[in-house]
Formats: sequence, structure tokens, C-alpha cells
Amino acid sequence: MFMRKITGAFGYENGAEYYQYIASVFATWRLQQKDAYDELKKLLIKELCLR
Repeated sequence: MFMRKITGAFGYENGAEYYQYIASVFATWRLQQKDAYDELKKLLIKELCLR
């Protein structure tokens, strides 16, 4: 609930929890010195079966 008040961008109850998951993924990529844009693109292509 506290994170929700900080971000102000979540209109649903689990918004802060989802934000934590997303922030963790981006932080992990940063620690691994991976480009967030490229990694996100690969993930979306894989999960949505896009080309």
C-alpha cells in the first residue's frame, strides 16, 4: 500500500506488488549489464509469439 502512494499510478489493489516484480526484473538486467529495451523486446516476442 505504501508503494502505491509513492507511485500514484496504480488503480488496482495489487499495483504495488506488480511494480515490485517489474522493478526487480529491470534491476536484475541492469546488474547483468543487459540492455533493458532488448531484453524486454525478447521477452515480449517470446511470450506473445511475435516476430
